[in-house]
Amino acid sequence: MRLSEVVERALKGHPQIAIWSYRQQGIQAEIEAAGSRQPAQLELSVEDAFGTDQYEGTDAMQTTLSARWLLEGDQISARTEHAAAQQRLLTAKQRVQLADITAHTSTLFISLLADQERLQLAQEALADEKEILA
Repeated sequence: MRLSEVVERALKGHPQIAIWSYRQQGIQAEIEAAGSRQPAQLELSVEDAFGTDQYEGTDAMQTTLSARWLLEGDQISARTEHAAAQQRLLTAKQRVQLADITAHTSTLFISLLADQERLQLAQEALADEKEILA
């Protein structure tokens, strides 16, 4: 087995790697939520409806329709930038963790190769000693 195959398997099977996609999705949702504006609010009020005598029915009814929304452009852009910075930070942390896993796996793989070589040399030395003693 080659080092690249071992590293690929280690990265695919590592539990922390699976978590990163969920964290990325969470940050992406924060970015989308941060960029959304407050919904516009429509308000309808009715006064003097269904009165009595001359104001009976809806003849004297007064209605008021108002629309309002919050103007928060700077706040929206600040929240969006904060969420984007969080995503960049998460990506950087992910790259560091990938490098750590790769380095650790590589160290173990090289140690294994060295141990295999030592074992091979010890077996050859043992065979040579047996041959000399025979």
